[in-house]
Amino acid sequence: MRINELRSIAHSGVCAILVFLVSACDLDVSNPNSAAEDQVLSTSAGIIALATGMQQAFAVDNVDAYVRHTAITSREFSANTTFSNLLFLEAGLNELLNSNTAIGAVWSNSYRVIGMADDLIANAPNVPLADGVLSGILGLAKLFKAMSLGFVVQAFEQAPLNTQADG
Repeated sequence: MRINELRSIAHSGVCAILVFLVSACDLDVSNPNSAAEDQVLSTSAGIIALATGMQQAFAVDNVDAYVRHTAITSREFSANTTFSNLLFLEAGLNELLNSNTAIGAVWSNSYRVIGMADDLIANAPNVPLADGVLSGILGLAKLFKAMSLGFVVQAFEQAPLNTQADG
């Protein structure tokens, strides 16, 4: 009797595993509100979505990196955290390594926004947009490019003005 119970439990376990494997769902869900990758720079919806994403990237990543990391370096803020890169940034001098991500955050986040702005400036005129929308997007792209370059200029001795797709 005991062997039959073990076989029944093993059989139930195998069946349960097979049910989970067969009924697994597809986790590759598309967002119907966003433009497809090939449509971002060639449709009006994609250009508008890129302009919105550029503003979000600047507000969330770029401003945070510039304000927080430079304030920690100048000791206007204190690094009350367990993140070692911010503690090393506060200590400075010999404690600060070139591999510290806080150092590169101002650079990389700014050039991500500058790259988006360059894409908008180059591709928005080729997309059918109303004149007011086109001028607004171009003005927005130039404004955010200028603000990001301003962050880079204050933090680094030399910097390129434009991005290049090949790096």
